[in-house]
Amino acid sequence: MQEQVEMVFEATQACVSKATYFMYESRLYMRAIPAKKLFNSTMVHEVVNRGDIFAVCMETGTLTILRGTLTPQFVEVIVLISPKK
Repeated sequence: MQEQVEMVFEATQACVSKATYFMYESRLYMRAIPAKKLFNSTMVHEVVNRGDIFAVCMETGTLTILRGTLTPQFVEVIVLISPKK
């Protein structure tokens, strides 16, 4: 069974609906997929070829690389989109 997490932040519906969220070491992460242009980077290319994933920690906003062999707990995230002030 998936755990539900509620979040409130400014974002667009398109950005939120395609995102994959998961818990790892008691922190919420969002999977980040590099744009095609970034594959010209050797580092990005190596990370993807190893099977590792780019992820953004939702608490800190830090982009990190996680091992592809980890077993995350996928969660359903309910995002409340607030209007810009």
